Amino acid sequence: MGFWKDLFLKAKNTLAEDDTYQDEVEAYIIDSKDVNLRDEYERRRYIESLLDQVADATGQVDELNSEYKTINNYLKDVEELEFIHGEDKRKLIEYAKAIVHLSTDKQRYEERRDRMSDEDYDRMDRLYDESDEGARKLREAEQYRELIRGDLRRLEGEKQACIFRKEESDARMNNLRGMAQITLITVAALFLILSVMQFGFEMNARVGFFITAAAGAISLTAVYMMYLDARKEKVRASRSLNKVILLQNRVKIRYVNNANLLDYLYMKFGISKAEDLEQLRNKYMEEKAEREKIREDMKELT
Repeated sequence: MGFWKDLFLKAKNTLAEDDTYQDEVEAYIIDSKDVNLRDEYERRRYIESLLDQVADATGQVDELNSEYKTINNYLKDVEELEFIHGEDKRKLIEYAKAIVHLSTDKQRYEERRDRMSDEDYDRMDRLYDESDEGARKLREAEQYRELIRGDLRRLEGEKQACIFRKEESDARMNNLRGMAQITLITVAALFLILSVMQFGFEMNARVGFFITAAAGAISLTAVYMMYLDARKEKVRASRSLNKVILLQNRVKIRYVNNANLLDYLYMKFGISKAEDLEQLRNKYMEEKAEREKIREDMKELT
């Protein structure tokens, strides 16, 4: 009976509000005694105010008629419900409970914070049959991307090592060239001193010439051999560097192809990683079940 009491209270409140509104309207009605009807301006303003009051009154009447029709329909429904008994009344109560339950479920569904947006739902509804294969491809592509990144890091390390070897060989060759120049200058200086001693002071410097020549030859030979080793090392480092760069370029091409595939799949499913697609699939199934339930309940009520 609470429903009928609320209904009648609503009707009484509406009538009370109408009376209050009527009093307010009467308070604002312009009395012709306060208007100088001989003055054209005041007369025009008075007529315009009357027309505005007529328009407002017409709108109020329309609202009251609509409210009256609503209340009248409520009263008719009440009268009809009072005459329902037995099995019909039981079914009516069941239908009413179903409507309330459906309204509650629908409101709770619409107020859910984690519900899917219509855009995501429509996309998954269209691509769900492809989503399982798409998730597999995404997982494989992401794993492959990590492998490629590992290869690129390893190749970059090898590249830097080759560059270091090459630079080290260059530095060593420069040092050996300097050592060779110093050796030649030293040998020349010793030969000059020995010549002065031999021819200037008539000293026997043959042994000195021999020792100087032998030491110079041995030193230059050792420097030359080390120079050749350094040059060979530079050649090997350069070849290794070229190989690493070629491998790096190939891996970069694979990385770009993999990145293009991932970007396409991410854009297609509206996600940023494979895990998001798994979650989206699960959420779609839950969302679909709820929407189907609401749709079935609506069908049963119609």
